[in-house]
Amino acid sequence: MKLDSYIVDDILILNIKGKIMGGPESTELLKKIDETLAAGYTKIVVNMTDVDWIDSTGLGILISLLISLKKRGGHLKLANISDLFRSLLTITKFISVFDLAESTEEAVMSLKKDFN
Repeated sequence: MKLDSYIVDDILILNIKGKIMGGPESTELLKKIDETLAAGYTKIVVNMTDVDWIDSTGLGILISLLISLKKRGGHLKLANISDLFRSLLTITKFISVFDLAESTEEAVMSLKKDFN
């Protein structure tokens, strides 16, 4: 998995490439999430354009991020999810838990409009 991020106003965009799953990959993602929360970011967009697989551990990481942000009064948007991940969210009934956007730009505009 590869991670990179950038800031738009007060919104952190986290680009994830590869697989979100247990093992060494999850350690890097958890470290990035901890750094992001410690830096005080409360609006995060996770761009999933280049995510080609997510397992239950990966889903758990995203749920943990969502809960951590909500406790801080923050917001999480998942952008550019694949049909496979959408199916996983539907089957697990988490589709209504996550805030989804068709694109990173849409997610950023929504956070700017709704939470500024």
